[in-house]
Amino acid sequence: MSEYRHFVAYIYEYRDGKKAENAGHIRVDARDGVCRLRLQMQADRRAGGFARIYGFARRGDWLPCIAIGECTAPGGAYRLTVTTPVERFAGSDFQFREICGIYARTDQGKSYVSVWDDIPVEITSFVIHNGEEQEAQEHSLTETTKAENAQNEEVQKMETERKEETEQVKEGGIRCWQEFQHHYTGMTPFADEEIRECIQIAPKDLSFLGIAELPYGNNLFLQQAYAKYGHLLLGKYEDGRVVLGVPGMFRDMQDEHLARMFGFPQFKEGISGEEHFGYWYHFVGK
Repeated sequence: MSEYRHFVAYIYEYRDGKKAENAGHIRVDARDGVCRLRLQMQADRRAGGFARIYGFARRGDWLPCIAIGECTAPGGAYRLTVTTPVERFAGSDFQFREICGIYARTDQGKSYVSVWDDIPVEITSFVIHNGEEQEAQEHSLTETTKAENAQNEEVQKMETERKEETEQVKEGGIRCWQEFQHHYTGMTPFADEEIRECIQIAPKDLSFLGIAELPYGNNLFLQQAYAKYGHLLLGKYEDGRVVLGVPGMFRDMQDEHLARMFGFPQFKEGISGEEHFGYWYHFVGK
C-alpha cells in the first residue's frame, strides 16, 4: 500500500534568525504516489513582489532546499498549490518522506518556516539549490568533519544533477517523454507538422517538466483553461523543442495581451472546427 499522510502545519515568520508570530499554514495530502501542497501565508500589504517556496530535508547540519514554486500576494496573502510525485519530490532526488518542512523567502528579504518534525532549524543552515543561486553558511576546513564533507558532496551532487536536468529541458528534451507518450492520450490538434507528437496532460504533470515549469501550476490563465477544456497540450516543435500549450481562443489583441501576461506568448490555430480556437504556448524551460 502506498504511503498516506494528511496534516496541516503552521508557518511562522523568522526575524533575525528567531521564530516570531504565526503567518499562515500549509495543508499536506500525500496518497497514491502523489503529494499535494496548499499554502496560504500573510504578506505585508504595502509590499509587492513575490515569495519563493522550498521544501527542505535534513543532512546533518545542512538543510538542503528544493524549489517547489513562486507566488505573488494579491489581497495581502501568498497562495500556492503544488502537486508533485512522492518518489521525486518537485523533480529532485529527494522523496516526500524526507521532507521536514517548508522554507519561504520573499523578495523583500523576509523568511518564513514551517517545521514538520518538531526539530528546531537555523536559518543559516538552509542550502538553496534552484539552478540559479546557492546560499550556505561558510565553514572552515579545520572545523568541518569528514561526515560534513560527505554531506556537502551529496548536496553538490544533487545540485549538479538538477542543473543537468535543467539543461536537458533547455535543449528540448524531457527525460520522461516516452513515459508521457505511453501513458497519456495522443492527439492531432493541428493541420501541419510544426508541432507534432502531441499528448494531453494535466496541471499535476508540470512537476515532471523541470523547475521552470513548476510556477505554472499556480497560473490562473492555465487553471481556467484546464477547468474549461479538461486538458493541456504537450508536444514537440519541428526543431525538437518541447511545447506546453493551453487551449483557448484568439479573437483580438486583448486575448493576446492576456496570454502574454501569463507566460504563453505564441498561438497556433487548431483544426477542431471551432472558430478562433487553438493553443497558446511557450517552449518548456524558457
